[in-house]
Formats: sequence, structure tokens, C-alpha cells
Amino acid sequence: MSEIYILLPTLNEEKGLDLVLKDLAKLGFNMKNVIVVDGHSTDKTIEVAKKYGVNVIMQEGGKGKGMGFQTFLRKWRINDDDIYIMFDADYTYDPKEYVKLESLIKMGYDIAMGRRKIYIDGFEAFIHVLGSVFLSITASLFFFKFNPDICTGYWAFKGSALKKMKIRAKGFQLEANLFCEACKKGLKIGSVRVNYKERVGQRKLRTSDGLRILGFIIAERFR
Repeated sequence: MSEIYILLPTLNEEKGLDLVLKDLAKLGFNMKNVIVVDGHSTDKTIEVAKKYGVNVIMQEGGKGKGMGFQTFLRKWRINDDDIYIMFDADYTYDPKEYVKLESLIKMGYDIAMGRRKIYIDGFEAFIHVLGSVFLSITASLFFFKFNPDICTGYWAFKGSALKKMKIRAKGFQLEANLFCEACKKGLKIGSVRVNYKERVGQRKLRTSDGLRILGFIIAERFR
């Protein structure tokens, strides 16, 4: 029987993480199969994680979401048949919807992505939506594979597929890295619609990060 693990990258997400873990506990999810990779938070994120009895891995190698994912791959034993689900700990994603991505993996997909419903709560969010659409179109054209939402934070992987991927991204380029690697390795990618709402806590993504993601996509295309 395959195991299902949930990976939550964190950096000062004490409020959002508490809501996420509370929902997972209510669902009856095995909290021993939840992995928090923390980028050295200065708030009570670690205390919240320990309260729910989940695994905590301290990020190594520098700051950024990509470095957190790289730390996870080094520190955690990946099994071929297990399913690994990752989403942001800021409560923008509904923890209950992990089963949608899990179902795609069980149907035979190597990787599953959650296509976010558009959520705009201000001008900055509007710019981010436009940027996400542009990046998704660019990645789709460069890699000849339709990608409806390259910047989504909801992902699922079969362990055997995860082992094949080379992660170079250090920060918010992680999602682009995942998609580019999946295309290069010929992995089967599926997507499903998921809800998306206002984050709990301070927004970290900036417009300049979009330019870094674009540069990463271009570099990966010609690597």
C-alpha cells in the first residue's frame, strides 16, 4: 500500500499553518505523514507544527521556497509508489482538495497540478494574475505542453517521478522548475481545478519575482 505525504513549505506562517493543520486533523489525515519544511521562521510557526505532532525539517542552503524543496528531497526518503502532495501553508488552498490531486496520481499521472480559480482582491493581485497568465503561456509555448497555471502552489507527485527531477530553483522559481523538468523528462502531467482565496498573513510574492521566473523558464528551455 502506498503512503500519502503532505509537504508544507513555511516561512513565518504561524496563523495560516495552524488553520491548515487543523483542517487536516479534522479530515483524519495521519499527521505523522505531514512534513513542514521551515525556512527559519522568526514567529511561532515551529511551535504550531510541534503542537500538531508533524515532522519538521529545517531548511538548508539558504533562503527561498526552492531551497526548502531541495532540502526536503535530501532529507526525506522518497519511495517510488508513495504520493507526495505540496501546497502553501498560508491557507490560500483548501487542504481538503488534496484528494483531487491524489486521484489524478492514482489514475496514472506522474504529476498533478491544481489550476487556481482567479481571485483578485486589489490592484497588486490583478497584476499577479496577469503575470501568471503570461508566464503560463510562455512556458506552454517554450515546452510544447499546455500549462494552465504554472505558478500554482498545489502539486502532487508520484515518488518515482519525483526522483527523476533535478531541482535548481532557489526561490519562487520552484514551480517553473517543476514544470520544466517534468516536460524534459517526459512525465505525464494532469491538472484539476482547485479553489483559491486570500492568504492569511503577509504576502511575500513581488512583481520582480515574476521577472526571475520568466528568466528561469528561458534558461531552462535552452539548458
